[in-house]
This record gives sequence, C-alpha cells and structure tokens, in this order.
Amino acid sequence: MATGCRRTVGPDPTVKFVQGLPPNIETLRTFLTPEPRMFYTYGDTIYGPERPPPDVVEHEKIHMAQQERLLRLIRAEGEAWKARHPEVAYAPYLRDNMGADLWWDKYHNPDFRLQQEVEAYRVQVRWIWARVSKDSRRGVTIVLAAALRNPSYGFKITEARAMRLLA
Repeated sequence: MATGCRRTVGPDPTVKFVQGLPPNIETLRTFLTPEPRMFYTYGDTIYGPERPPPDVVEHEKIHMAQQERLLRLIRAEGEAWKARHPEVAYAPYLRDNMGADLWWDKYHNPDFRLQQEVEAYRVQVRWIWARVSKDSRRGVTIVLAAALRNPSYGFKITEARAMRLLA
C-alpha cells in the first residue's frame, strides 16, 4: 500500500494495473482505513484510483516480491511453517494467489505491516533519490516518512523514527 510523490514518466510495462479496489478490500477495511488515493498490490497487480507514478510502482513491486517470498517460504517449510503460525488458516493458501492472500492475512499485524512498508518505502526513497539532486533528498525522505506515518496504516511512530527507518 503506498502513497507517493506524483512524478510522471512512462508506465512500467511489466506491471499489471487495475483502476479500482483490490479483491480483498472488505477484509482490509476491518483493520485499515483506506484512503481514495491509495494503491494496493494483490499478487502481480496494482490496484488504485489511477495509474501509479513510477516511484509508487517501485514501492508496490516490493510488495509483489514480499508476497511471492512468503509463498516460497511456506511451500519450502510446509508443515513446520504451519505449526509456527497457528493463527493462519493454512488450507486456502494451497491455490493460486495464495502468497497474496497469506501476506494480506499477516498484514493485519502492525509489526508485520511496519516491516513490510519500511522495506517498500526504502526502495521508493532510493528510487527517487537516484533521480533528484542531493539537495532534494531530505525533502523526499520527509514526504515519504509522512506517508509512512499516515493514520491509514495505524502506526504509532514519530516523525523522527519514520525518518530513521527510511534512512
């Protein structure tokens, strides 16, 4: 999930985009406060109000990778993973998009959510930094630290901590 700097360059042809809400939006509303301008990744598709700017695409591609990584982990560990995560109903994940479903099920946990968003926002920050002057980098970090602190995520973090997490 991301908000971002509204830079406009060509869309990434490797990423699918659907204008609208993700298929699991009702579940998300049970623990998030979605905003109209937010983007969501479900599997290999980004959902949102409009085609996302390139920095947000980079952010959301991290969530795609996180979902795939989680899927590979549970497939590799099988019953051992299931035993360590009794809170997760395992059966629904034995099908397509199970990485996305499992990831979103875990995303309701604020600690997991923060870890996942920090990883994605760090990539987003670095992507923008590579395209702006050194003088602009602090401002970019401030903007994205504010996005990380957005009440929709439900994090209780200070501006200083958000800045440190993204540095």
